[in-house]
Amino acid sequence: FFMNLLISIIIPVYNSEDIVFKTIAQTLHETAKNNLNIELILINDGSKDDSWSVIKKLAKDYKEVKSINLIKNYGQHNAVLCGFENAKGDYIITMDDDLQNPPSEIIHLVNKITADAECDLVFGKFREKKHARYRKFGSMFVGYLNEKIFNKPKDITLTNFRIIKRSVIDRVLEHKTAYPYIPGLLLMYSTSVANVMVEHHNRLDGRSNYTFKKIFSLMGNLWLSMEALDFYLQKA
Repeated sequence: FFMNLLISIIIPVYNSEDIVFKTIAQTLHETAKNNLNIELILINDGSKDDSWSVIKKLAKDYKEVKSINLIKNYGQHNAVLCGFENAKGDYIITMDDDLQNPPSEIIHLVNKITADAECDLVFGKFREKKHARYRKFGSMFVGYLNEKIFNKPKDITLTNFRIIKRSVIDRVLEHKTAYPYIPGLLLMYSTSVANVMVEHHNRLDGRSNYTFKKIFSLMGNLWLSMEALDFYLQKA
C-alpha cells in the first residue's frame, strides 16, 4: 500500500554541517526498511557553515534527495513553505535537521494518517521533550496563542514533526502572505487533526539554533500572520 504513495519529507537545514548527513542516512535507512516511497527535500536556509556543500553531495549521491539553496536566512517557516512549493508527495512530512525527531518515528506518522480517511493532519506528540526550559515555556505560550487565534483544539499538541495530506498543502499554497506561520496555516486549512505519540531525542551536537531572540521572533511572526489573516478574511 505504501509503495503506491509518494511521501515528501521536508527538512530545513541551518548551520548543521556536522549532523545533516547522519540525519539523511538514518532517514533513508528507516524509510527503506518500511517500504516507503519518498523524496527528501533539503532546504539550506542561508547557513553560515558548510551545510550547503553537504546537501549538494547528498543530492548527488542519492536519487531521493533534492537540494534547494536559499540566498539568505529567511527562517524556518519560509523554508518549509519553499519545501511545500516543491513537494510532489501525496503526503508531506516536516522534520528537523538535528535528529531530535528520530527517523524511526516517521512510520508512526504515516500509519496514523493512513488509518483514518478523515484525518488530514497529524502532529507527533513527544513522550518527553528534550528542550531547554525557556524553549518549553515559549512553546506553551505559542500553543495558547494558537488556541485563541487559529482555534487549535485544546487536546492537540503542535510540533514541527508532522504529516499533512496533499489537499491541505494545496490550500495552504493558495494563501498568499508575506509572513507565513506554518502551524496556523495548517490548522486553518485542515478538517481533522490528530496526535500520535513519538520519541524525542537530544540534539547530537548539543547546540540548538533556537534562542530567546528566535522565540520572540516567532511570536512576532505569529502576530503578523494574524494581522494578515484578518486582512485576508475582510477581502474574501
